[in-house]
Amino acid sequence: MTITTQPLLTIEDLENQMNITRYTIYKKIRNNQFPNGRKLNGHRVFTKDEIQSYYSDLGISIKFKS
Repeated sequence: MTITTQPLLTIEDLENQMNITRYTIYKKIRNNQFPNGRKLNGHRVFTKDEIQSYYSDLGISIKFKS
């Protein structure tokens, strides 16, 4: 059995990677226009795959900065 892990992205990481403010991200989450992510120790976290999958379903290709 193989376990694959991915780094978790915080709201602050997404702010820097996607060049949108945390307020816009939270607003999009409230309006079901962005993945909900999950709460971990009181912080909302996301995986790159769930963000890319969400935008891919909308027909938008995104790349994260390295």
